[in-house]
Amino acid sequence: MKIHTGRGTDTATDKHQGRRACVRTNDRDTATLTEANGTRADSCSWTPRDPSDKYC
Repeated sequence: MKIHTGRGTDTATDKHQGRRACVRTNDRDTATLTEANGTRADSCSWTPRDPSDKYC
């Protein structure tokens, strides 16, 4: 599953938040994916490998 902050069409493998601007700093943020019951399913912290790198 890929979570996108921008606009797009949701599919079984991609979900979009529909935001117009980037909401992460790409140098110290952590994204957490939770189940409907609140259980943490996954998390990912950004580390600066390349200034243009926006993936975790």
